[in-house]
Amino acid sequence: LGETPLQHAPALSEALGASVHIKREDVLPGFTFYARCAVNELATLRASSGAAPPRLVTASIGSRGHALAWAADRLPLPPPP
Repeated sequence: LGETPLQHAPALSEALGASVHIKREDVLPGFTFYARCAVNELATLRASSGAAPPRLVTASIGSRGHALAWAADRLPLPPPP
């Protein structure tokens, strides 16, 4: 995943009397920061699993489960037995 952009928020800046920028994690797959977390978690799992490849099962219909499924589809993980 690449860097997500910062976007100046003029209305918030004016309302708060400060320069406010929004970190646009909504441009990631699944429109959530969970995609970045899922990639990092799966990469860590793969690195720490040694010779035995990790297995992944997710039972969520929310953003977290979607992000894990998305990341697992892009990282070389074996299918469940």
